[in-house]
Amino acid sequence: MLYGAGELKALSGLNFLSEEARTASALKRATELADGDPLLAQRFMEPYKGMGHHVIGRNQPMPAFLGGGLYPRAIVESPFFVIDGKGMRTGEFRALHFGVDDDYYGGKIPARYGGGGWSGRKLGWQRYDPLQRAWQGTTKPMKLAVGAGALGAGGLVYDAFEGEDGR
Repeated sequence: MLYGAGELKALSGLNFLSEEARTASALKRATELADGDPLLAQRFMEPYKGMGHHVIGRNQPMPAFLGGGLYPRAIVESPFFVIDGKGMRTGEFRALHFGVDDDYYGGKIPARYGGGGWSGRKLGWQRYDPLQRAWQGTTKPMKLAVGAGALGAGGLVYDAFEGEDGR
């Protein structure tokens, strides 16, 4: 452990590991997302704090065959149906939200960043295609649940057709 301590310290200065490089990369991305507007880029650099993207809209009615009315809050606010944006910067989350949600167009800019509003379309952002939307618009817990189910089903099929020899 002591033998490699100097090498580890030297590695910590490399761009992909340093905090300065991560911040510089995030600032570059925020500036791109803000189409060069420095005040909006500062806003987009902040850690995301908000309600997230709800896969099932908060006021979306259930189909008639499910009884109509609004979906229960426990379902709408479930981690299976909310992309929370934890660990993301504001600009990253807003771009993701714009890409997956046809009803999300932009938002307000706080006064300390110049006030007014921003539009994803005016910033040149694009909506995701159906495949990207399916991947980016699905929560991590849902991806894990579906993936585990697919692996389990694959194992059952394998056992059924290629199972162990009974001898």
